Amino acid sequence: MGNIDAYIGFSIKSGKILLGYDALEIKPYKAKIVLFSDDLSQNSVDKVINLKSKYDFKLYRIKNEYFKGFIKKDNCKLIALTDGELSKAVEQNIDNIFAEVL
Repeated sequence: MGNIDAYIGFSIKSGKILLGYDALEIKPYKAKIVLFSDDLSQNSVDKVINLKSKYDFKLYRIKNEYFKGFIKKDNCKLIALTDGELSKAVEQNIDNIFAEVL
């Protein structure tokens, strides 16, 4: 899990991340991988799944306690990485123990 923290940190510092559903809704074509907290509302989850059907990105539900460790912002329950290489690195290091593929 430590590697994922680092990759997400790199994404934030380089500006290669979308924070929140609103940002994803504006630029869904940029998303390579989307991670969201398991306490995201079902309505928002349905909207994200609908976006996924239109745009090709990977989608993972992350347990809330782990997701809060990635993003140090309250009320942020969804992030989308826009850099291809960082997205691949996160995907390779994601652990099925704390993530569910949708």
